[in-house]
Amino acid sequence: MGIHGARLDQRRVPNGLTEEGERALIRRVRDRMKAYFGIAPRGWLSPALNETWATPDLLKEEGYEYTCDWVHDDQPTWLATRAGPLLTMPYTLEVNDLPAFVARHVSPRIFAG
Repeated sequence: MGIHGARLDQRRVPNGLTEEGERALIRRVRDRMKAYFGIAPRGWLSPALNETWATPDLLKEEGYEYTCDWVHDDQPTWLATRAGPLLTMPYTLEVNDLPAFVARHVSPRIFAG
């Protein structure tokens, strides 16, 4: 879970922040979720799948183990970051709410299934 868990405006995406601003946001999400759930999140999903060139580095440096921001092959892949490898978990738009509601006209009840 990423910025969605911070109850932030969805218009505030990482690619609109400085690197330090993005780091602060990543920390804020992690710390708020840890305070609430008692455990820090291991993975990250940015709003609108937006990230900067620094996002993978920042995620790894802040303790994340994987990101779901990459819509790519059906196989997990490793990214090289400044702090070591970060796993990219395949993300498919078939499980995303917006395309389901807008493009496929799925009802919220059916989507929640």
